[in-house]
Amino acid sequence: MESTIAKRQLMLGWIAVAIVIVIASFWAYWGGIENFHEGWYSKSIWENILMMLVQYWSLALVFIIIGLVGIRFPKASLPLCIVIGIAAAVILSGASFSVIWALITIPLIGLGLLFFFGRAKPRKLVYILVYALPIVILIVTSTIGLIKISKRIDDGDYG
Repeated sequence: MESTIAKRQLMLGWIAVAIVIVIASFWAYWGGIENFHEGWYSKSIWENILMMLVQYWSLALVFIIIGLVGIRFPKASLPLCIVIGIAAAVILSGASFSVIWALITIPLIGLGLLFFFGRAKPRKLVYILVYALPIVILIVTSTIGLIKISKRIDDGDYG
């Protein structure tokens, strides 16, 4: 009986970790590419950095944090995911309420439940995967974009 529960917890924990890694890595990839494609246009370096962190890297960072909290404090992951899901519903209140709940809030609550009932092990490997993989993707894609924009020549045509 005990080994069945432990196996179930391990499976649920690794499913939660895999979901976080996939989502954080996707947003890290997208944020790294899009930041230097659409963004990084202000003359102020600090405005560019702020926009990069808030507009392009924030979703990857949110899911990294969800993963780290879920691993370290599994019982706190459910309330955290509920709060983030409700915050997303409030922030995106201009969109259809049912779509936001169906695509964002309910899946986040499900992720919180997976962390709540699951335990991914070995923890050291799980921590490394949750934060290192998306951050490496973010650094690589951002470096490629940074090199690309550093070679731009301002022709004055902003049309």
